[in-house]
Amino acid sequence: MVVWPICKKCGEIFEYEKRYSYVRKFCNKCNKQLKAVSIIKNHNLVVDYSGDKNPNYKGLIKSSCLVCSKEMLLVPALIKCRKTCSRECNKVWCSWKIGGEHNPKYIDGRCNNDYGGGFKRTLKEQIRDRDKRTCQNCDMDELQHKQLTKQSLVVHHIDYNKKNNNEHNLISLCVFCHNGICNVNKDKFLSIYKEKITQKYLEVER
Repeated sequence: MVVWPICKKCGEIFEYEKRYSYVRKFCNKCNKQLKAVSIIKNHNLVVDYSGDKNPNYKGLIKSSCLVCSKEMLLVPALIKCRKTCSRECNKVWCSWKIGGEHNPKYIDGRCNNDYGGGFKRTLKEQIRDRDKRTCQNCDMDELQHKQLTKQSLVVHHIDYNKKNNNEHNLISLCVFCHNGICNVNKDKFLSIYKEKITQKYLEVER
């Protein structure tokens, strides 16, 4: 968030990006002058503004770890985003928060990597060739896709069943279109892509 406070030394309005709960009191020019003066007054020793020596220091707030209930002391700026006391506890908390049914990629209890044995590189390349190396939703070609993402087009299972590796159930999509259909409006996209693939094979038979 960008703010425009008034400098308490020169009275000028200055702009800066506010990232913490406190508001700066001096503009960049005055701030440098004040630091230089403080260094001279203290016999060329740099003044320590860390912790409670900082004029903007507001004290610490007590909080508790959501995993082990250990007490933590946090600055006000971190009270909303800091949930755990350590990396180990954070891993446990993340598994609670986004594991199982809480994960946006959760589908009927199926494993994310539960692909059938036939879903191999040769099949993927065959589907990409069939679709002329182009995203079947936005028409992005694979060359442009590789420049943006450094990977080939995604081969998507139309009915969201990863074990159904029939050619009529596979379609080439770019990463951006694929991410947009993974968790929302599944029935809508299922019917749209089924119709596209059906028309494609009908044209080939003609």
